[in-house]
Amino acid sequence: LWAIVLLMFIVYALAVLLRQTVGLDEIALHDKYNTVLFDSVFGSMFSVFRLCMTDGDLPDGTPIIGHLQSRYGLLFVVPYTLFFLFIFFGIFNLITAVFVENVMESAKQKRQLSMVQERVRVAEKLRELVLIFSGQDSKQPRKSLMENISGWNPFAITRDVTA
Repeated sequence: LWAIVLLMFIVYALAVLLRQTVGLDEIALHDKYNTVLFDSVFGSMFSVFRLCMTDGDLPDGTPIIGHLQSRYGLLFVVPYTLFFLFIFFGIFNLITAVFVENVMESAKQKRQLSMVQERVRVAEKLRELVLIFSGQDSKQPRKSLMENISGWNPFAITRDVTA
């Protein structure tokens, strides 16, 4: 969720910047749609978002980057290149890292849970083996491990050592 909010904040900030700079020039493309670049904040946000997703085409199929490059030159190309690098190698990498970290943490917790379950299973098997070798029938209803040790007192004297 925070990654989406961060990305939308960046998109909004750039959309307002482009609206206040390029939008004030009222660049009208003479295509069959009479496209005006960055004429509103919402339209600018949509265009910037599409540029983030590498789909910067206008309705007539021409790339918006080409139009802005021919109009503004390096004044547009350098900030666009830095923005593109920041989004792809910065924000998207951060989102991926957080996702991978969450998956690894979930796998670690699952592994720890399965280790506890395995210990319980081994303890139950050992208990069955002890019962078999001690001559008790392991098929009889039995108390759980916790029921067996609940009345156990390690300090109780079970035989007379003074005699």
